[in-house]
Amino acid sequence: MPNSRFLVQNERYSLEELVLHSVLPCFASDLTLAIDPAPEGKIPVPLTDPEVNVSYYLLFRKENRKMFLPIWK
Repeated sequence: MPNSRFLVQNERYSLEELVLHSVLPCFASDLTLAIDPAPEGKIPVPLTDPEVNVSYYLLFRKENRKMFLPIWK
């Protein structure tokens, strides 16, 4: 993305403060929004371009299946 600048935060608390108290846009997934809704005053806008749809795969050992069942759809 030419001419773009990203503000990277490595600490969750710092990121939450920026999201709550700035006008900067932020990104969230449908999974994170289901667990933690958008902060008051923020409106989630879905990305609908075909290029933004991504498939993720989860690989784990069979003996660890119970650990991942809560996030498995």
